[in-house]
Amino acid sequence: MSVSATQIPSEIGEEDRHEAAVDASPAPEEEEPKGTQSPSSVVPRTQFSLPSILELLRVLVNVLDPNDQQHTDSTRLVVLGILNSALEEAGPRIGDFPSLKALILDPACKYLFQLARSENLTVLHAALRAISTMFDTMHEHLKLQQELFLAFTIDRLAPPPIANAKGVLSKKAGVTDSPQPGTPTLGPIESEKDGENGSATPTRILVAPARGETRNLVLETLSQISRHPSFMVDLYTNYGCDINCENLFDRLIDFLTKSVYPAHYPAGLDAQQRNAQYLCLDLLLAFVNDMAKRAEGV
Repeated sequence: MSVSATQIPSEIGEEDRHEAAVDASPAPEEEEPKGTQSPSSVVPRTQFSLPSILELLRVLVNVLDPNDQQHTDSTRLVVLGILNSALEEAGPRIGDFPSLKALILDPACKYLFQLARSENLTVLHAALRAISTMFDTMHEHLKLQQELFLAFTIDRLAPPPIANAKGVLSKKAGVTDSPQPGTPTLGPIESEKDGENGSATPTRILVAPARGETRNLVLETLSQISRHPSFMVDLYTNYGCDINCENLFDRLIDFLTKSVYPAHYPAGLDAQQRNAQYLCLDLLLAFVNDMAKRAEGV
């Protein structure tokens, strides 16, 4: 079909007017993403109440019972990891709730201290880690528990008594033979009599010394607990100045100073014992450094 020359400009003009009309039209509004909601339509998240937290903590603590044969060590490892994370996040606030604090102070500490004697190194490491976190975040509520654990730790790290020339252990050490070396034994009963009822006073219950990798784990845990700048001041104030408590300040300093010298290891030093020697020296230097800072008012 032929097109006249007069029709072409008019068609071109109509196209220009159509494009101008399209440009002048308002741009379409962008659609909101399907996943977003306006602030007024957001549903508030349901907050869990204290009874649910208490029940969860109770279940976790009961799983830690080493005498409960229904749960395996693998299950306890998972629970120890959960409990450690909970203490890291909410440890300082647990003491504000008496029901939660009672669970930690009584059954949780009991089972954790029992797991701290486990022969399974993986369970031992997880238990010591949870204990260290607990003392770091809740130490103001754990005076008696910390006294028990520190005394137990120092007893386990102390070397076995050296035999005398006749091959008999020193009587002063209070060690008796036991058919099971891993079980605690009572030392000899001292001859001191009570003035009123005349009863004899037994000595401390002895525990088997930690050896090898177990000794390193226990010593590293003691090092982590003792890293707080006011740790030694707290020991002296809470235990050394309390007639009802053991003098843990003197016991810890005595253990650390003796552990620095090679004479503390009669069989000679190996790599693990040398590492323990360095850890003890590092702790002593940290205590002296903190004492100097307090004296200078830093």
